[in-house]
Amino acid sequence: MINILLLADAQRTLVFVQTRAEAAQVANSLEEAGFTAAPLSGDLAQPQRTRTLNAFRNGAVKTLIATDVASRGLDVPDVAAVVHMSLPMNALVYTHRSGRTGRAGNKGRSILLA
Repeated sequence: MINILLLADAQRTLVFVQTRAEAAQVANSLEEAGFTAAPLSGDLAQPQRTRTLNAFRNGAVKTLIATDVASRGLDVPDVAAVVHMSLPMNALVYTHRSGRTGRAGNKGRSILLA
C-alpha cells in the first residue's frame, strides 16, 4: 500500500476496505507512516463524515480509507487511483468502487490487491 501511495505522488487516492475497524486501522497505519489519511465509515457521526469528506475534497487529506457503505454517492473530482485492499463481494461493487476515478474525461487507475 505504501508503495502505491508513493507512486501516486500525493494525488488523491481512495482505498476500499471491508470493515469499519479495518478502515480505522489502515488510516492509522498510513498516518504513522507519514501520509495524510482518514477513515470514512459508518462509525463516524454525520458531522465527522462531512468534515472528513471535505478534507479529502480540498486536499488536506490525500488518502481516504472507506467502506463500501460509507462511499455510496461519493463524488470527489480528481481521484487519481482507487485501491481495493480486499476483493469486492461482486462485480457490481467492483464497478461502483472503480468508477470513483477517471471521471469526466480524466484518467485514473483501479488497483486490486490480492
